[in-house]
Amino acid sequence: MSLPPTVQLNCGQTLPSRYAKSALSESLSDERGVPHPEYINLYKHFASQPGIGLVVSGHMMVSKKGRGEMGNVCFTKSDFESAETPLISQLKKTVEASREGNPNVKLIAQINHCGRQIPKKLLKCNFDEDGESHYKGKAISFYDQACPGLSLMFPKPLCIKGELPFLEEDDVAKSPILHELIEEYSQTAGCLVHKCGYDGIQLHTAHGYLMNDIVTNGGWAMFKRTLEACRAKIGPTAILGVKINIPDTDSSAKEYSDNLIAIANSDEILLDFIEFSAGNYSKPVMMSSDGHFTLDFGTLFRKSLEETKSSCKVMVTGRFTSKEMADKAINETKVDLVGFGRAFCLPQPFDESTTRIIRGGLPLSKCFSSIIYKLGKMVPLITNGPNTMYWSSWMTKVARGEVSTNKEVEDYKIKGTGLGWYISMLRRM
Repeated sequence: MSLPPTVQLNCGQTLPSRYAKSALSESLSDERGVPHPEYINLYKHFASQPGIGLVVSGHMMVSKKGRGEMGNVCFTKSDFESAETPLISQLKKTVEASREGNPNVKLIAQINHCGRQIPKKLLKCNFDEDGESHYKGKAISFYDQACPGLSLMFPKPLCIKGELPFLEEDDVAKSPILHELIEEYSQTAGCLVHKCGYDGIQLHTAHGYLMNDIVTNGGWAMFKRTLEACRAKIGPTAILGVKINIPDTDSSAKEYSDNLIAIANSDEILLDFIEFSAGNYSKPVMMSSDGHFTLDFGTLFRKSLEETKSSCKVMVTGRFTSKEMADKAINETKVDLVGFGRAFCLPQPFDESTTRIIRGGLPLSKCFSSIIYKLGKMVPLITNGPNTMYWSSWMTKVARGEVSTNKEVEDYKIKGTGLGWYISMLRRM
């Protein structure tokens, strides 16, 4: 029996379909973190795609201190304290544009702090105008080492794991950074829903960013507190979701599942959905036997939720490039939502050509692609960085109205751009 086409969430909102656009980093904001007009155009485009039910924004930083790349949307204290700021104004326009594209599509904002994955070159400017902080000038993490194999790019972080026992005891004086973070996450969530008009928020807990570090190192109490604070700020009728990595090993899967199920069943949090993803800067690709790196775990987790009679929904993201692939996953596994990523970098994400274009990879010769692939096994960013920038560049062209069909992308790939293009991508990293 197939599932109904719409999805009823715990908060009372209804998604018009089971297809979701997952978060993609747009890099379309100025140095202050305020979106350019192209950003607004992009979200009207996303919402107007036929059949889409949920659009998740690219990650927005809960503070400029957590910015991982230039071009990120960033919140500051002035956005929390004022009714209208340049950032709030642009995000309100983004919501309005999305509703012009399709008033039935739900638009939610993903919120994040990049933790130890903040490049060294950004650390100083990240702290230039955001006032006092308990970790001024530092990257922070629940680890005490830089990202494995990437110490030249990322700094050694300030390890804040020692504050966790004091957070659990409600000792603010001895857990100041964790309390600062909870405040920033919750204030950002409230601002997005009540001032900007978003339908809800998603807490980014994947890809090696700060909250992912925290739960990977046993900080579930911090994660839970942050979600509770966000729900309190956005209210019971806004969407609250989580994007989280699947566990790295089978041995950690039970702890992951048990903690997530407890959160999914919390009346205080009232969680609407959990999106499963995988990978980080050091280990960008994780796949299951069928090529979808989250589907196996998401399917098992969905069954575990059913056993507890939880109504929290499960979303899986990764390597879906057509509605047919999504329908197969939904009908065979009963996951509630399927997230599309790279497909939405293209002008026509649901066109029949999308799978072919994405599987074609970068516009490089077979020989050079093979060399890059082998090097990437030793240094992941050699392939991951240019790969991400290549697909993001098409999203930028869509936002600027420079391309409108997938055929234009295919024609570009046929021409190829070779070694010069690849080196230019590396220089931008």
